[in-house]
Amino acid sequence: MSEHFQPQWERAYSFLKGHSVVEFGAGDLHYAEQLAMNGCPKVLAIDKEPCPLAMTPFNLQYRQGYFEDISLHEILGYTAALVSWPNVYNVAGLPDLLRFFNLVVYRGFNFDGTICGSDHLWEFFRHREVLLYFPMKNNVMIVYGEECERRGDDDLYPEEVAATSRESIISYSDSEETLNQVLGK
Repeated sequence: MSEHFQPQWERAYSFLKGHSVVEFGAGDLHYAEQLAMNGCPKVLAIDKEPCPLAMTPFNLQYRQGYFEDISLHEILGYTAALVSWPNVYNVAGLPDLLRFFNLVVYRGFNFDGTICGSDHLWEFFRHREVLLYFPMKNNVMIVYGEECERRGDDDLYPEEVAATSRESIISYSDSEETLNQVLGK
């Protein structure tokens, strides 16, 4: 893991430690493996590609498949989810699966012309309380908690505003004043 993102992950681990975690879109399994070795008793990594590792920690399971193919039975008993850099097109099944978790950690970046997450996913996130907003250049982490009333536009964090403002590109550096105001909350 890049040392640059280490402060974000230290905070993420403080929320995820002790939880059984499902990583949606696990890619090379780097984060799933780190979670399994750092205090998460059970980790399920899901990705459409074949498992990239020959061996995984004993408490890490891999499931190859698309989100719409994942059954509720497969995620029962897991209490937290990690979603890294979700696709912008409507990923069937992802928001429907995420609603079963009390804690969802999002990683991505919607500034400077980069887009992560579908409108459907961001609408789902609007119905969750924000426990932590941790922006960094090229990567933003948001920890979402319990379901809540739909947050209005004034209650959105800069990453959420950038994600839902498809008609214009928002610059990360231009939003620094807004970011500083949010971090001062």
